[in-house]
Amino acid sequence: MRDVAKGFAGVQLVRFHDTNEKKSEQMARAFICIGALAVIVSVFTPWQAEKLTDICETDAHGDAVPNRHVDGVLRYFERSYYLERSHADNVVIDRCGGKTGCQTPDRSFRQLTGATAQAEFCGQHLSKLNVSGTVVFELTQDWLNREYENFRAAIRWTGATSIVVGGLLLLRLRKRG
Repeated sequence: MRDVAKGFAGVQLVRFHDTNEKKSEQMARAFICIGALAVIVSVFTPWQAEKLTDICETDAHGDAVPNRHVDGVLRYFERSYYLERSHADNVVIDRCGGKTGCQTPDRSFRQLTGATAQAEFCGQHLSKLNVSGTVVFELTQDWLNREYENFRAAIRWTGATSIVVGGLLLLRLRKRG
């Protein structure tokens, strides 16, 4: 489609709508393709959740065996939860930065800051967090499986959203043209 209009000093201006429409259509198709790929990968890729035995030593019941215990006061500073210890170095229990956010499932740790806490670690991984006598996090195979399924569901929803956005954009372009 080509529009001709009079510009400054009688000079003809030519605008091409086809170029913008083609770019928009290509973008819409790209949204649909990327979304479809995300959905296909999340559904058909035979990924498995990480095994607890690959992260930590486990006992006969399959529970993580901690190799380090830390007591302190739960604190939050600059996107990290840590245990403040008197007469010793503080110990980070969860970094909440980057794309993944916090690694522990309970996002309400901020309400618990200032409380006494006991953390257990297996290697560098937090295996259990007890705050004021209540276990608020425990690393189990079930937790790893749920986190894995949540990750796959997030990929599926992102892909489906991308497909819908691309489809709506294509529909809008077709109604205009």
